[in-house]
Amino acid sequence: MKAKITIIWLILTGFIFGGEQSIETKLSLEQSEFLMASPITVTYIMTNKSSTSVSLNCSDIIERIFVFDETGKGYHPNEIGSYIGYPDTLRPGESCSGIFELNIFSQLREVKGQSIALKDLGFLPPGKYSVWAKGKIPVRFLSNTVTVTIKEPEGVDKEAFESFMQAKTLMYERDTNNKPKFAAYYSALISTGEKYSKSIYGECALNRALTIYREVHTNDLRGEIEFAKKLIVKYRNSSYLSRWFGYVFRGYRELKDRTTLIRTLEEYRDTYPNTKISQIAEKNLKSLEEMEF
Repeated sequence: MKAKITIIWLILTGFIFGGEQSIETKLSLEQSEFLMASPITVTYIMTNKSSTSVSLNCSDIIERIFVFDETGKGYHPNEIGSYIGYPDTLRPGESCSGIFELNIFSQLREVKGQSIALKDLGFLPPGKYSVWAKGKIPVRFLSNTVTVTIKEPEGVDKEAFESFMQAKTLMYERDTNNKPKFAAYYSALISTGEKYSKSIYGECALNRALTIYREVHTNDLRGEIEFAKKLIVKYRNSSYLSRWFGYVFRGYRELKDRTTLIRTLEEYRDTYPNTKISQIAEKNLKSLEEMEF
């Protein structure tokens, strides 16, 4: 069935492009195997192969992600998180990089538009998948293909998965007009995260709790920032790191506290050298140089 997927890719390439691509886009993965419903983070590097400068927004350049299983059935994530992208203009030979997330617990759909029943959990079932990306107009591109394998959780991870899924059932019962009821969802996520802190699903639960923090703790922006900072230090190699840095960056920017933001980023860069934390901190510091605060 690999041949069928290759044919689909070639058809898309021929349909989208009449000649050589001005932007070369390469996808890569830090790992190729993932537990079911765990975050799948893909890194992309875009290089301007043309002889002229190209205007683009690297943080919002991915138009569509194609995901095909071994039978040739296609899936399309309903939501794509994209982080760390700059600059807005690439001169000839220049590159920019970023990441996008798959499997962020939104409903998946087939490429042909027909919905698939996954018990409304929004994750890929176990199996092997081919993944590639298509760029937005006016900068059109079709990336290389990477392979992702999804596996069933076992042992403690299975317990953590079941706890996380149980907490997620409260999401559909939540009511933003009923704070105690909504807080129960948040509390269940925190409980799962603390009990299974060494499992990827504990990490997933705490990440989800952060996303609804201010819906439970009204207007507590500083509390949200501190929550994100704790997660950054606790899970130093997490697939969610860029997202958590985003909460810190946007939070201090909303507070108009550039000084504390710079100090925080410099501390991460210097305290955790040669790590994902220091790399992301350095990128954020560079983006601050050309940003009005």
